[in-house]
Amino acid sequence: MRLVIRKMVGHISRMFSPGYSYCGRCRRPWNVCSGHVIYDSDGSGCFALCEECWGELSPIERVPYYKKVVDSWKTHGSDTLNGIPFEELWNNLEENILAGK
Repeated sequence: MRLVIRKMVGHISRMFSPGYSYCGRCRRPWNVCSGHVIYDSDGSGCFALCEECWGELSPIERVPYYKKVVDSWKTHGSDTLNGIPFEELWNNLEENILAGK
């Protein structure tokens, strides 16, 4: 499905999906699409892009979407996530993103 259509679907489906977060690129909620999970060193994962958007972007183009997610976690008043400092967490995730995992 082309990006412009996915964005239209995202706009409409978010109205019917309160409380769901969504793909950072096409903005479709996670109840409409599958997120591409990136794992860090302790096996925890996060997703910022759906599988389709992930597949359309180069590794370097994916980085800002995941960085935005990690930065949003910092706003909750802690320096760590599950005991891992955010800088270490980000370094592990960025390495996996650039490796295309």
